[in-house]
Amino acid sequence: ERITFKGADDWDIDAFLTYPVDRDESKVCPLVLFIHGGPAGAYGPNFLYQSQILAAKGFAVLGVNPRGSSTYSQEFLEAVVEDWGGKDYLDIMAGVDVVIARGVADPANLFVTGWSYGGFMTSWVATQTNRFKAAIGGAIISDRYSMHSTEDIVLFGEHYFGCTPWDNADKLLSRSPLAYVKNVTTPFMILHGEMDIRCPTTQGEEFYCALRRLGKTAVFVRYPGEYHGFKRLSHRIDRFERTLAWFEYWLGAGERTPRT
Repeated sequence: ERITFKGADDWDIDAFLTYPVDRDESKVCPLVLFIHGGPAGAYGPNFLYQSQILAAKGFAVLGVNPRGSSTYSQEFLEAVVEDWGGKDYLDIMAGVDVVIARGVADPANLFVTGWSYGGFMTSWVATQTNRFKAAIGGAIISDRYSMHSTEDIVLFGEHYFGCTPWDNADKLLSRSPLAYVKNVTTPFMILHGEMDIRCPTTQGEEFYCALRRLGKTAVFVRYPGEYHGFKRLSHRIDRFERTLAWFEYWLGAGERTPRT
């Protein structure tokens, strides 16, 4: 179902909501916030197997198109430049609030996941709020300072953040999840390909090591031979088996042991 609501600056924001199989409309559902990549990706009224997997297990799935998403306008697309984690974050969280207000999502059972920019935003969400019961960040971006010159699209980063480390290190760190890692209370799983050069594996390692150093609940899963998008079928299957296991474990408050 396509839903439209007001985000930051009173902008109209779209989202696509997938309901769980055999939903009982008299009850609220656990919700997975599934954040797209890009940030110029976009959800639409199409079949998305990742959402269907979760819906088949009783989760509602919300895919928001915050500012920065494509398919709307150039102004909308560019509105996230130099503002990752700013008004795009507000747009996304407004979508969560709308689904709760509609009586669909259970505010006590919220989960979040995403890949690439979605992994950045998942990490950012976990450092900015404790509303989510568990998180899974794929190919995350945790440190914009160290990512410069290690990613394979350096000019992309300079465009979206408007600076280099030697010009304005503070600006890069101010929008890096790693800078706020002490705030995390959400159990966090990181999934990363060992050969990823788009969002280098070190980005996941930095965040994971910081979480563990602080005594937080964290799991890091490394996939050998994989780049930014997984190609091997066994790894893609494993990714979603782990996703379900992690979310179902924290949903059930320990009914079964998560895979490590």
